[in-house]
Amino acid sequence: METLVRRRLLSMTLKQLELRCTSNTVHFVLNEEHSKDALLNSNEVRQLLGRTPRFTPTPKRVDAADIARDCDIFGYRLIKAFNRFACRKCIQHAKNQSIEAGILPWKPKQFPHHPDFYAKYNQKYFDVTKPSGYIWKTHFTLCPRLPEYIASFKSASVSTTVDIVKRGRGIGGKPNIPAAERKMIRTLLGYSVGYNISDKMLGPVLYSRDLYLDQCKLRLKDGQRERISA
Repeated sequence: METLVRRRLLSMTLKQLELRCTSNTVHFVLNEEHSKDALLNSNEVRQLLGRTPRFTPTPKRVDAADIARDCDIFGYRLIKAFNRFACRKCIQHAKNQSIEAGILPWKPKQFPHHPDFYAKYNQKYFDVTKPSGYIWKTHFTLCPRLPEYIASFKSASVSTTVDIVKRGRGIGGKPNIPAAERKMIRTLLGYSVGYNISDKMLGPVLYSRDLYLDQCKLRLKDGQRERISA
């Protein structure tokens, strides 16, 4: 499936990719009043909302410190992937023992660490003089240039960010959309409607808030009936 999706993306032209990113199908769940509103049903609103909720009308200001922290997280994820590959036999053996013991597969919920944690973890992982560097000391031949790649990627990303800031690019927070669409967003904020991504990532949804609240209340009442019947 993943290979098929990749092939479809590679076979797209730049224009087709642009339309795929900005012209998604918008689903409308509106009450009677909103369904008759000319603005909410206009093509302009449809095209604006078709960019999905992840679209950022105004980009964030470039910050080298934020880029450095993001690079630390990227390096942390690479190290975790290396661990899974290097220790795959031990991991599979532990899974088999858990199944034989009747332990159900369970993955604990993961919470984000403090930003400084990732940089310290990456540094300690490659320090073979400490216990934290045991896995790397044992399996470094599988990817000997991993620490070099992580460090060079972070250095290049931060230096490029600093250069962009010095040249004054992105500092002013230039909006990604024209003034007319920004005005339309402010107008939509005055409506009692909500906007989110649909289930199974099948496109954005514009909905009336009263319908949303009614469905929430019905859901809560169903739960109460289930508890009473039990």
